[in-house]
Amino acid sequence: MKKCLLLTAACIALGALSACTSMNSNDGAGLVPVANVALPQYEAVITYKDMKVQGESNIHVLFGIFSWGESGYADNVAASSAPWPFSAFDRSVPAKCSAVYNTCKGNGVDLVLGAKYDLVIDDYFFYQKINCKVSGFPGMIKGIKEIK
Repeated sequence: MKKCLLLTAACIALGALSACTSMNSNDGAGLVPVANVALPQYEAVITYKDMKVQGESNIHVLFGIFSWGESGYADNVAASSAPWPFSAFDRSVPAKCSAVYNTCKGNGVDLVLGAKYDLVIDDYFFYQKINCKVSGFPGMIKGIKEIK
C-alpha cells in the first residue's frame, strides 16, 4: 500500500514537472503609445427629382428554399420588417431587392427615395409566385461631404 501511494505521488510530481507551458517572447519592445485620433466621417450628397419612378420584379419560390426569376439585386434595401432571425425566411425580400434594382437600372438613378412596395403573393402549397412593384422618387449621388 505504501509503495502504491509513493508511486502515485511520483507520477503526479513527474506530470507536474513535464506540463506544457507557453512563453510570450514579444515583450521586448514594450507598449507603443497610441493617441486616440477621431477619424473624419462622411455622408453622401444626394440630389432628387420631383417625379415618380417605378419598376417591378417577379420571383418564383419552390418549397420555400429554391428561388428564381431575377438576376439583379440591390444591396442595403430595408426590405424586411421582421427581426433578424426571422427575416431570413421572408421570401418577399428578394422580390423587393430586385424591384429596386430594376427601378434604378431602368431609370438611370442611384437610389429610390420614399420607396413604396406593392406585393402580390400567389401562394400554393409548395410554390409561391411573388410580384413586387416599387415606386418612389429618383435620387442621384453627386458626391460626398465631411460631417463636422
